[in-house]
Amino acid sequence: MLRLSVIGALALFCLTNASAQYGQPIYQQSYPQFTTYQPGWAVQLIQQPKHSFGVVARGSEHFHVFEFTNNLKSDIVLNSARVSCVCATPKILTPVVKPGEKGQIQVRFNTLALLGDRHSRITVTVTSPEFAEVYLDTEGHVRRDIVVTPGQVDFATVQKGSSAEKSVDIKYAGSGNWQITKVECSNPNLELALAETKREGMRIDYRLSVKLNSSQSPGTISDQIILHTNDVVQKQFPVMVSGRVKALVETQSVVDVGRMQQGKPSLHRIVLKSDQEFVVTSTQTNGTQVKVKSSNDKKRLHILEIEVIPDAEGQLTDEIVVNTDLETNPTKIRVIGEVLAAIETKSDGQ
Repeated sequence: MLRLSVIGALALFCLTNASAQYGQPIYQQSYPQFTTYQPGWAVQLIQQPKHSFGVVARGSEHFHVFEFTNNLKSDIVLNSARVSCVCATPKILTPVVKPGEKGQIQVRFNTLALLGDRHSRITVTVTSPEFAEVYLDTEGHVRRDIVVTPGQVDFATVQKGSSAEKSVDIKYAGSGNWQITKVECSNPNLELALAETKREGMRIDYRLSVKLNSSQSPGTISDQIILHTNDVVQKQFPVMVSGRVKALVETQSVVDVGRMQQGKPSLHRIVLKSDQEFVVTSTQTNGTQVKVKSSNDKKRLHILEIEVIPDAEGQLTDEIVVNTDLETNPTKIRVIGEVLAAIETKSDGQ
C-alpha cells in the first residue's frame, strides 16, 4: 500500500508539474475545447479597456464606446454586461460580431444622482467562441457646483445641406467671481456663442448656443465643447454634442453575401431611399464578379438588383458606386464575402 501511495503521489506531481509548465489548470486537460484559442484571447480583444470621463458637470450626458475588431475565424457573441457601480450604464451595441467586423460596447456616465469621484468595473460576458469575461473600467469626477440642462447639445437628425441650432443652460453656485472665460470645439462646422444670463451673489447662469452649419458631412456627430473657467483647480469641463446628418440618398454601406461556391451565382437587393424623388443616373463596380441593374425612373425608393458571380476562390471584395441626380458625391457600397472552391463531380462511368 505504501508503495502504491508513493507511485500515485509521484504521478500526481508529474501531472501537476506538466500542467504548470504549459500554464493550464489540471481540469482543462479533460476539456480540450477550452484551449481552442490562445490563453487570454478575450482579454486582448479591447486594446484600451480603461476610459476616464474627466471632470464633468452635474446632469451632463457623457458616453464612451469601447471598440474592438474580431480577428478570429468564428463569431464573437457578447451576452451581457454588469457593473460594480451604477454610475456607469453599459449597452452592447453589437451582440454578434462576425470575423473581420468591429464590436462596440457603449458606456454612459451617470452624472445626475452620483457626485464626486466615481469608478465602475464593467464585466462583459462572452459566450462564443467560448465562455470568457472581459473587464472594462471607467472613472470620472462629477462636479457639485455646476449643472448643465439639457445634458448635451443634441441635434437629433438633420438633413444634409440644412443648418440647425440648439442651446444648453449652465448654472453655477459657488464663488461670486466665477466665470467661463472661453469655449472651444475642434469641429469647424459648429459655431459657438456664450452669454451670461444671470449673476446674483453666488448664483451665476450662462446660455451656450451652438449652430450646426449646412456644410457638415453626412454621418454621426460626436464632439465635445470645452468650457474654460477661472477655477484654480478644476479649470475646464466638457459639454457633449451629438446627432446625425442624414444623407439625401440613404442605403446600407456594406452588403455581406456570405459564403458562396465558386461558379454558382447569387442574387441580392439593395434599397436606396430619399425624402425626395430622384433618378439613379449610373452604377459601376471595380471588379467583374458583381453586376448591378437599376431603373431610370424618378421615385423616392429604388431597388438595385445585385448579381454576384464568384469566379475566383478566396475573399470577395468589391465596391458599388451609385450616382444620382440628388447627391453631388457618389454613394459607395462595399460588397464582401467568401468564395469556396467548386465541388468537383464525377462524370458517369468513372
